[in-house]
Amino acid sequence: MQVRKALLAALVAAMPLVLGGCFEIKEEIAINADGSGRIVIDIGVDKTGDQSSPEQKAKDEAKSKKQKEDLEKDPNVTKVEMKRFKEGKLDHESMDVSVKDVTKLGAVLDKIKDPKSKSEDVFELKKLPNGNYSFVQTFGRKTPPADAKEPTPEQKKAQKEQIEKIMGDHKVELKLTGPSIVSSNGTNKGATAEWSVKLAQIMEDETGKGVEFKAEIGAK
Repeated sequence: MQVRKALLAALVAAMPLVLGGCFEIKEEIAINADGSGRIVIDIGVDKTGDQSSPEQKAKDEAKSKKQKEDLEKDPNVTKVEMKRFKEGKLDHESMDVSVKDVTKLGAVLDKIKDPKSKSEDVFELKKLPNGNYSFVQTFGRKTPPADAKEPTPEQKKAQKEQIEKIMGDHKVELKLTGPSIVSSNGTNKGATAEWSVKLAQIMEDETGKGVEFKAEIGAK
């Protein structure tokens, strides 16, 4: 279970949250015709039974404030908003960032990534020779430990049941909007591509490949 625990932390490496029970991730990316763009990341966590001390919560608040200040210093960033709110059983922390050059969004996210994170996930948005954009993002990519032992069928079953009990139907949801969508491995709706994958499915993956969202976005 250590690999999956590491993955759970890696999935939210961009946000200073104290993980409780189930959680969900929603991400929206917008690519404008002039090459600018915006990303919104919203992570909801069930903090029922959260035993974080006031000191730890203060540290989390300070970390969020510093992240915002660091982003605002980036000449490519035109707007930064961070907020926390409660919706239903989940406590949400969201980040809303607008940039002049959407191909530099990956570098922006790297600025707020936990330096201790061992995530191997990819976020890539680049311009193609034909003027269109190529987008690739992965969740759950990891290199299995070299000394990892193959779990028994009974252990696999127990792990699967535990993950599904914790994660339930919570998902990673991603929505990508641009001038047009040329192709994607998600669901295309006009100028928008959408993906929705259960977190349990990502955490149960034993190949190390995780899930990959990819698309080609038209410049017009």
